[in-house]
Amino acid sequence: MDNLVQDNLVFVADIVFDRPLRKPFSYIIPNDLFDAIGKGKRVKVPLGKGNKPTIGFCVETKHIPADPKLKSIFAIMDEEPLVSAHLLEFTKWIADYYLCGWGQVLQAVVPAWVRSGATTPKVFIVDFSEKFRMSSATKKFSLQQTRIFEQLHLHHPISIKDLCIK
Repeated sequence: MDNLVQDNLVFVADIVFDRPLRKPFSYIIPNDLFDAIGKGKRVKVPLGKGNKPTIGFCVETKHIPADPKLKSIFAIMDEEPLVSAHLLEFTKWIADYYLCGWGQVLQAVVPAWVRSGATTPKVFIVDFSEKFRMSSATKKFSLQQTRIFEQLHLHHPISIKDLCIK
């Protein structure tokens, strides 16, 4: 017997989209995706009458009565959840408070490099020319700016991540 259909109930995922929609849409979880689905993961699903492949966030999984109108999930986009349970709860509160779509809030909190499909974040390198080091601008630095500038001078070029750690 199908592991997703029991006593006329189907296992579905509630999906929210980057649109001003107030409620999630339920999609059947196919057998081959059953073990991979989870809250906070992005999924690709058919949306609208044209079944346009659209990416949304899984915010809940549950059993509901079978409905022939329900569509199935195409694919799961992430191996690990992009959004924690705590962040899901917080973004739901934001959406309710500001009367906007939950998916819109989730889309806003996910880093841009994830939305663009990149596998790793971009690394920015900071370096200053010798001309800038000798300019009068460096004489007007605050104590904190001077410390940062010293780190840059000692370890140049340096990534933003490494600079923040020092």
